[in-house]
Amino acid sequence: MAKTGEIDLLLVRSGRTEWDDGGRVQGVTDLPMSESGRSALRASLEDVLHGRFTLSTVYCAPDEASRESARMLAEAAGAKVRVMNELGAMNLGLWEGMLETALEERYPTAWKQWQEDPESVNPPEGETFLEMEVRLLEAMSRIVEKAGSRRVAVVLRPIEFGLACCRLADKPASELCRELEDGPDVRPFVVNRAGLRELAEALRAQV
Repeated sequence: MAKTGEIDLLLVRSGRTEWDDGGRVQGVTDLPMSESGRSALRASLEDVLHGRFTLSTVYCAPDEASRESARMLAEAAGAKVRVMNELGAMNLGLWEGMLETALEERYPTAWKQWQEDPESVNPPEGETFLEMEVRLLEAMSRIVEKAGSRRVAVVLRPIEFGLACCRLADKPASELCRELEDGPDVRPFVVNRAGLRELAEALRAQV
C-alpha cells in the first residue's frame, strides 16, 4: 500500500511486434503486435493480475502495439485507456528498422556503447536519449500527479519501458539492456511523486 505522497504504478512493456521478433530495431515505426507478442503479453498479465488487480486508468504510447496492449490490460483490470503522445517511442533515425546484427557490423563502436550505456549514444538523425528521457519522465510525473490515490498503469515500448524501470528502481540508464533481458514485462512500483518530479526537472535543466 502506497503512503501519502506515493502512488501504486504498474509498468507494462507493450507486446512484441514482428520487428521485435525478427531482431530489428524499432523506434517510432508504428506496427501491430505479432501473434507471439500477443500471447506472451496475455500470459504476463494473467500472472500479475490474477483477476484481482484493479486500475483506474491505463496510459499508453500512441503506437498500435502499445494501444492494443493497453486495451488488453484495461479489459482485465476494469480500467479506461488514455493515449499520451509524450509516452511515444524514441526516434532512432537511421537505425530505424535495421537488423541488430547489421547495426553491430556497420556501427560497431556506437552499438556496443548503446548496449552498455545508451545515454552516451545518439542514433544518427534521431532523437537524443536525453530528449526522450525528459519527455517520458515529465509525462509520467504528470500522470502520477493527476492520479491522486488511484492505482494506474503505463504501457511503453521496450526502450522506454526499460528506462522507466531503471529510473523508478533508482538504477542508472546503463542498466537498461539488462532490465529488458532479465526482468519481467509487467512490474509494479510504488512511486514517490516529488522524487519523480524532481528527477524530471533535473534532467530538463540539462537539455
